[in-house]
Amino acid sequence: MRKIIYILLGFISLGLGIIGIALPILPTVPFFLLTSWLFYRSSEKNYIWLMNHRLFGSRLRQYDRYKAIPAGTKWYGITVLWISLLFSIWLVKKPVVTIILPIIGLLVTLHIVNIRTLTKQEKAEWIALQSERQSNQ
Repeated sequence: MRKIIYILLGFISLGLGIIGIALPILPTVPFFLLTSWLFYRSSEKNYIWLMNHRLFGSRLRQYDRYKAIPAGTKWYGITVLWISLLFSIWLVKKPVVTIILPIIGLLVTLHIVNIRTLTKQEKAEWIALQSERQSNQ
């Protein structure tokens, strides 16, 4: 029964992570990491699918291995976050939104900045591992 619940929660978490790509108030990365954890404990097939997904599998494997993300990914995420938030503030034009969204943006930005950044050595090692992985396929 726990296996079924974990699989169900994994797909819910995955769905929220995918929605979070477009909506800056939903944190994409934590939902994908939760999905990974849930699938790891419930379904080898789903876990392998997630970790080898062409869009986000590489980043999940990278985080799993190094507990870090590349600097470029951090700054891309922060940039998209603030563009989305500022556009939302401009579009809605409500005082509560003008107050709440920058607070959310600041907290998410602080969270992203505090995630460990992948070092140059780790990045080089990762590239070598991926090249080896592709040549073995």
